[in-house]
Amino acid sequence: MSSAAQIAKLIDEFPSEAALEAYVSQYHDLVGREDISTYVRNLAINVKLKGSKFRGLAWKIYLGVLSPARETWKSDVASSRAQFRQIHLKYGRKDSQSFNGDPLGTLETCPDDSWRMKFKDEELRSLIRQDVDRTIPEVAFFQSNKIRNLMCDLLFLYAKVDPRIGYKQGMHEILAPIIFTLHCDAAATQHLSSVGRLPQDLLLISNGSELAADCYIMFSKVMRSCRKWYIDPEPEARDATSELEYYIRDVYHNHLKSVDIELYRHLERHHILPQVYAVRWLRLLFGREFPMQDLLCVWDFLFATNLEMVSSFFVAMLVGQRILLLNDDAGNILSTLMRYPQPDDVANVIEQTKTIEKSRHGLNFAKTKKNIDQKTGIKDIVDSDTKPVVERSKFDFLLKKYEEQRQMSLFCAARLDAAVQQLSGLGSVVDGDTMVSVATVKQVRDFLCGSLKWKDMQKHEGAIHPATIQWLNKQINADDNIEEAEEAC
Repeated sequence: MSSAAQIAKLIDEFPSEAALEAYVSQYHDLVGREDISTYVRNLAINVKLKGSKFRGLAWKIYLGVLSPARETWKSDVASSRAQFRQIHLKYGRKDSQSFNGDPLGTLETCPDDSWRMKFKDEELRSLIRQDVDRTIPEVAFFQSNKIRNLMCDLLFLYAKVDPRIGYKQGMHEILAPIIFTLHCDAAATQHLSSVGRLPQDLLLISNGSELAADCYIMFSKVMRSCRKWYIDPEPEARDATSELEYYIRDVYHNHLKSVDIELYRHLERHHILPQVYAVRWLRLLFGREFPMQDLLCVWDFLFATNLEMVSSFFVAMLVGQRILLLNDDAGNILSTLMRYPQPDDVANVIEQTKTIEKSRHGLNFAKTKKNIDQKTGIKDIVDSDTKPVVERSKFDFLLKKYEEQRQMSLFCAARLDAAVQQLSGLGSVVDGDTMVSVATVKQVRDFLCGSLKWKDMQKHEGAIHPATIQWLNKQINADDNIEEAEEAC
């Protein structure tokens, strides 16, 4: 069977019978399996939905809009669209004639406060519109007034349904890829329905006239998982730390630290606050860090794993730029993280995420592997045709990391030995040369030897002269004594 990208190209070029046949064949291959849910999840996990005209269908399955059983899809769709119609009927735009009382009067002359609510709603719409008009300016699709109006309406409805959060900046960036994906699916269905007959359930699911309802329901499902990142702490709360900040701290100080302690210490040494870049990464689900087509592949993966690998993907993004980050100062580090470099292939970031997620379970992974496999589909992350590529990728990554460490060990060992030799001949006089030598020792120690484990490893390998090790121990002990004295004061 042709790839999803080839079929998409065939459909986009012209609505031919060949395009129709390929489209229907791919649909039957997708839904004609005994376990549809597992199959479509594996497609996303192995980055095989790129260019697919059934991405929206897959997302609906991942997010629970459609059940895994194809037989219930008709009722699933009817139920979700009926839910949207009820919401729209309650909170949608109303004719101004329906508002009673004097808009310039007091509460006594307008007891139902309908005009005040109307003005608040208009303020809310104006706020939403400001953000929507700035949505992904590099993609022409979002410059259409029709799409912008649709986004404003859906975000307004969500804010009314969930007043605890209302509308927060960033929600438009979550909604945008959903509308884009479902619109592309519906356009392909409509495009080919003029050529020949399509399956009835496909026509029902991918119905362009129901785009607003389908987008709203899917957006609500995504926000159910992301909602906690948009909640601000109560003004009178004793703890003013938001749940998003707690989440960022956990990912940064625990997850990243356990995966790459060298990178973690480097970022800490340069006082890089993760909140500066992480708030945007998480609230937008990495929406501004990747081009649209790459972002859709990222969301395929995150949705297919129930958004449970967000933290591992976060860490993978940092680890993926470790060489650049380790060789930068604070200003350049922040610049890199705020304008994340476009990867050569987003599949590499996803592969790194899967490796990190597996290592996250540590020694307990083998005991719970069956449960984890069933929960996230991790067992099928590497299928038979991609396993050699993945194994080679892991080997290359480990080899590169080893070579990095070896080069840094040799460089730092040479600097330490030179500094100790210079200090040995200086006697007790403290002059400029002494200060430079001590600074060199501290710089190298801070750079690599914050971990005694690293120092012990180098001792066994003989990369650092014993005199250097002795000096290093004195320096560490001296610093510890100073810190203890400062704490006592």
